[in-house]
Amino acid sequence: MTNLLAITIGRSPRKDISPIMERYLGDDITVKQMGVLDDLSDHEMSLISTYKPHDEVLVSRVDDEHSIELNAKVVEDHLQNIIQNAEKRGYKHILLLCTGSFPDIVLKTSNLYLPDQIISPVISNIAKHRRMGLLIPHENQKSMMEDKWREYGLDPLIASASPYLDLDEIVVAAKSLEQSNADFILMDCMGYTEEMKKAVSAEVTVPVILSNTLMVKILSELL
Repeated sequence: MTNLLAITIGRSPRKDISPIMERYLGDDITVKQMGVLDDLSDHEMSLISTYKPHDEVLVSRVDDEHSIELNAKVVEDHLQNIIQNAEKRGYKHILLLCTGSFPDIVLKTSNLYLPDQIISPVISNIAKHRRMGLLIPHENQKSMMEDKWREYGLDPLIASASPYLDLDEIVVAAKSLEQSNADFILMDCMGYTEEMKKAVSAEVTVPVILSNTLMVKILSELL
């Protein structure tokens, strides 16, 4: 039996992502979820949700009806603490349920599976001779995403639509990417679900890739 700790940058459990992990991970893998926002005080919530225009911003789910914008650097600090405590409790396999970049996290004894470090190289090779359409949760993340993919030599078309709001907005954003001549669409947030992908695929003719499904499928081959 393999124990996997899945950490969301929002609150756990992530009922939207749980079905994907249950579907693609084997029966011999036990998943425990934790969230960065679990049990934070009001003061800590204020700090983690405060950011300036130049700060990197992440978006996650607070509960079934609400999402939150977070300061990426403060999130990373909290993640480091959670991972250190998880390592002390003996966790060897940790999955981060976020496609953001966290370059300063330090590991001692665990394997940390970061979607940003696993999915991005795969997609960059797929997109070498294709124009990628990138669907992201928030317009404030556009500059951050441009910088990220520029490191891979890519200049993606970008549209934003939160996975935590209206499904119709996601479909409209995806159609705008196809209309701008995207060859495929990457739904680049762990909050987008297979139901959302299905709705998008019904309205566009280009391939649609879901980050969380791709990540979990790859992980299922490793564990």
